[in-house]
Amino acid sequence: MLSRTLLRSWAVSAVAVAVVCMFAGIASASTAWSDPPVGPGTDGSNARFIWEEGQNDIDPVAGPGFGNPTDELWGFDFSETVDFIAMGGGGSGATTEDETWVTIDCDVHDSFAFITVQEWGTYLGDPGDFTVQASLIANGFIPGGSPMEYHQVDLPDPTWYPYDPEHPELGGDWSAEQTLVLDWERLLVRVPNVIQVSAGAVGGSFIEKDGMRIIIPEPSSALLILAGIGFMAHRRLRRCGGGQAINS
Repeated sequence: MLSRTLLRSWAVSAVAVAVVCMFAGIASASTAWSDPPVGPGTDGSNARFIWEEGQNDIDPVAGPGFGNPTDELWGFDFSETVDFIAMGGGGSGATTEDETWVTIDCDVHDSFAFITVQEWGTYLGDPGDFTVQASLIANGFIPGGSPMEYHQVDLPDPTWYPYDPEHPELGGDWSAEQTLVLDWERLLVRVPNVIQVSAGAVGGSFIEKDGMRIIIPEPSSALLILAGIGFMAHRRLRRCGGGQAINS
């Protein structure tokens, strides 16, 4: 019977090949995360997991985009976004987009229980004139090196929190969250994001992304972590045939 170490080695090799084949075109135009103290660097580790090849489509220092993340035991914190804002209206639309991705491997524990993406920001103008598109994409192996699975799920439309509920066009905050339930020991996580202001908006309207988290806690601490840093209802997903994820 093949040892778990050998199976894991095959799985890691297969993931590496898949990553190269699937994202070679994207990676050629990307920029690696900066080294500490600005961010966690392109490769690194903490007490819970190891990460490799953390990158953004847009230079994390120059922006506009996600910027450099900070690694935490629960995942990655993109709290220093760089001019991730779309401003337009008055006959002129505006779009800003970026994508970040990273390969994550268990260190101490056998597998990751789920991944959650949380994002938030501010806006000025009619929420109906804004578009926020974001996806949580994951490729990975379950313990034992079974065939690679693929999941993609879109974040829901933002929840808007106007400063003055009677006049939401005066601006406010927004947030969105999505979760994938899984049982993987090594995975590639991608989060593409686009924010837009329509040309029909009032001139000077804007939507800004102020932060994003990729949360990958261990099973025993999942509820505690979500209770401590979550800011909206946890949307749980289940897997169904063909590797799809749907709301339940």
